[in-house]
Amino acid sequence: MGFASTNSAAQIEDAVEVAVAEARVRESDPDWVSLPSNGKYPTVSGIFDKKSRDSGT
Repeated sequence: MGFASTNSAAQIEDAVEVAVAEARVRESDPDWVSLPSNGKYPTVSGIFDKKSRDSGT
């Protein structure tokens, strides 16, 4: 898998070319299965630290 990014619509094709070129030279990753799907994720509670909210930064 290759990766490239851009903030410019004019450079999308260049970013795609970079990603494809990178993907071609990388070795296969046996642990990679697929991109994430649109699934449901569990709600997690009890992890927010109020000190971070009140830190003033």
